[in-house]
Amino acid sequence: MPYCRTCGTEVSSGAVYCPNCGATTGFATVQATPTEFDRLTKDTRTQEHWMKRVVAYVIDWVVVSVATAILALIAFMIFRISLSSFGTGFFFPLAGPAFGILGISAILFLLYFTMAEGTYQKTIGKSLLGLHVVTLDGKPVNLEKALIRNVSKIYWPFLLLDLIGGFFMNVEPGQRYLDKIAYTIVLSK
Repeated sequence: MPYCRTCGTEVSSGAVYCPNCGATTGFATVQATPTEFDRLTKDTRTQEHWMKRVVAYVIDWVVVSVATAILALIAFMIFRISLSSFGTGFFFPLAGPAFGILGISAILFLLYFTMAEGTYQKTIGKSLLGLHVVTLDGKPVNLEKALIRNVSKIYWPFLLLDLIGGFFMNVEPGQRYLDKIAYTIVLSK
């Protein structure tokens, strides 16, 4: 057991102050607030929560991808018909079909997540897995906060940076970096 440097009284190793004279002991270590990564590696509830979020995202990705494919097919059929009626397809290659599909997909992802979470506080995937998005004070998320928290979903490297930022920063349990900025959190029901 350590002793107080001021009066010599025996103190416990985690004591901040001496129980006899009240002097600071210098023995207590400051506990750092755990990061989301710390919680993820040690807490099974955090692991289950993030697993639900990953599965919900995959479900939502499938929903948006199917919608993108349908819209791309419709757009291709419309442009193909209209361009063929003019003879050559001169303007269609300039539109860049691959870029157009990726752009449509990014916009649909942003619109889908923003509108669903800003209106219903959940997406289809989150609904199926019992998750919902609220502000830190428990109020429903508005469209502005939903847009802020979902802007990283337009391109996967941004989403990856958003996750890494949230995992290694001091955030509330279940938050990504943009959740911290928007003051939002995803909760299990």
